[in-house]
Amino acid sequence: MMKKVIAIGFCLSILFVITDPARAKVGDVLKVIPDLMADNDVGITYKDSSLWAAGHNGTLYQINPENGAVLSTIKTQFSHGLMGLSNDGNHFWVVNHQDGKIYEIDYGGNTVSSFSTPNTDGGTEKGVEGLTWDGKYFWYADSSLGKLYQMDKSGNIISQCNTPGRSAQGLTWDGSYLWHFDFVTHLIYQINPANGIVIQSFNAPYNGGEGDLAFDGVHLWFSTNGTKSLYQIDIGCSNTVAIKPYTFAAGKPAKADEVNANFDTLYQKINAPDCQIQSLQTQVQALKAIVCQDHPTADVCK
Repeated sequence: MMKKVIAIGFCLSILFVITDPARAKVGDVLKVIPDLMADNDVGITYKDSSLWAAGHNGTLYQINPENGAVLSTIKTQFSHGLMGLSNDGNHFWVVNHQDGKIYEIDYGGNTVSSFSTPNTDGGTEKGVEGLTWDGKYFWYADSSLGKLYQMDKSGNIISQCNTPGRSAQGLTWDGSYLWHFDFVTHLIYQINPANGIVIQSFNAPYNGGEGDLAFDGVHLWFSTNGTKSLYQIDIGCSNTVAIKPYTFAAGKPAKADEVNANFDTLYQKINAPDCQIQSLQTQVQALKAIVCQDHPTADVCK
């Protein structure tokens, strides 16, 4: 039977993924797809309805987010060292943890430009890890310095904040907040970029191996070289569509259970909590904890 798609203007859970009527919790794994690349990946980004991954062999892989199939590859000048991967809508940008630089790479695999990071680690692997683009500037995670840096395309530091964990790695941007994975704590953190305050955190789907994050406009994706899988994660803000189960034709009788199924779909969407309200409530609690730590006798802390 033909299905009709109707847009619902709320920030809600995806019906065809979450089969339980209850709304998925932040941090729930919604989907696991196989990592079918020939090489271990860490860095991932999302572009034009596809996941892209940076392999340790210097190849960029386009991945079907439905089944993990490799759709295309781009070979770069590098043979090793690629970590965080991002894109600004025009080119890819990738972190090389061996020389501590961030490289701009066109869609043919050619290096267009590069800039140095603040990292001066003398080791073979310098601890430059996650990378993401916030629409104007880059953010990159430095595990050696314990910092998240906001930088322009020339390498100038715009702002910085301390990382919440002990080994900074994956990083992505959802349009308002940073999401960050730490290798030691194995937590994924939502971070306010204005002040570095952790809004919330949850356990990563896998507690071993290096990892990175990407945002597809609705969900987080988590990659790790500890498994041959990619994980889609709910963050409570699914700006998506509702699928009406049944469509009826004029003059033809409709079954009661089919009509009720349509209404149930609508009710689930309308009654689901707005993720922006939930996010604000979480932020208020985080700010309250900070205030109460310094001023335990304040009225709000009683």
